[in-house]
Amino acid sequence: MTNPQESTPSDPARDQRRPRPDGEPITGAAAATAAAALPDEARRTRVLNRFFDSYYRLRPVNATFTGIHEFDHALPDWSPEGLSAARREMSELRRDLAAAGLGVLDQEAIRTRAWVAIDGALADAFLELELLELDTLHFQRGNLSLAIGEALFSVIALMTTRFAGIERRGADAAARLRAFPLFLVGVRLADRQ
Repeated sequence: MTNPQESTPSDPARDQRRPRPDGEPITGAAAATAAAALPDEARRTRVLNRFFDSYYRLRPVNATFTGIHEFDHALPDWSPEGLSAARREMSELRRDLAAAGLGVLDQEAIRTRAWVAIDGALADAFLELELLELDTLHFQRGNLSLAIGEALFSVIALMTTRFAGIERRGADAAARLRAFPLFLVGVRLADRQ
């Protein structure tokens, strides 16, 4: 997939994905309308950038392990409401990937190393699996050990590399530790729903 470290918050390419003055990404119908007006390659890239933004925001512990530190203070929202919102967002992203001509991988894309097409197919396959996982009791909705592991690894992830000073990593770890009770209450409410 596209290297997420190639874009930083001050990178002009990333700023093109965040056109609103408040810095928030545009989503939903506004994002689809804006993407439809772009040339094909720019449209595909914009949809992929939205996928990565969503991926890291919805999975802050994965983001930390990947080297994206924008969400180091946060835990995922595995409450019933959080999982419903994630489901809607992932479903919308799958529709947007399809509308941009991404999601189906053919041998020509592999042969020519059409990275945007390859990334789009991988993103769509990932979203498809995530949506299927939300329908089972093996993951967020029924596996409490997964939640305990996510909580614990959220702190471990901050200590395994020296991406920032110990003060910052300690503050982010403390924020995540403070979030444990609410995270676990949300998980418990979603358990077996």
